[in-house]
Amino acid sequence: MYFNTVFGTTYMCSQNQYEQKDHRGIANILNPNGHMMAEAVLKPMQGKSFLHSSEPVSSENINQFKVSNETIKKAKDLFRKSEIEVVQAGMTLTLMGLPEKFEALLDVKMIASKADSEGPQYLIPNKDPVIPEAMQPFVDAIVFPKPISIKP
Repeated sequence: MYFNTVFGTTYMCSQNQYEQKDHRGIANILNPNGHMMAEAVLKPMQGKSFLHSSEPVSSENINQFKVSNETIKKAKDLFRKSEIEVVQAGMTLTLMGLPEKFEALLDVKMIASKADSEGPQYLIPNKDPVIPEAMQPFVDAIVFPKPISIKP
């Protein structure tokens, strides 16, 4: 089995899915149709997002990182208009889409990672994503998680 964890959500795939290749010939663990995943960290109602906090998120301080329903709705609408699917929503949005859609939206070029000696290649942006102006009130950062493999 092969796994990818995106901010606490773990996706699992079979050996067959793992070996599927996207249109660039690069392993795409999550979707054999060539879609890739990203995570949009949303701006909270007050203070800083958890990315910029000096303390870890806990049951005692979770409210300071809470994201408004309006922020979630507006961010989801903006990603959908860019033809990027929102798979899960909360303090972050789990995103799925074609590499070309992420490239156009975030002013990046997706390139193949350098393959680890035992791991698959995956797509990464060539620079930090540029969050579009319309999204800046709602989105703090966009990250592209690295897939991990766990061999039995």
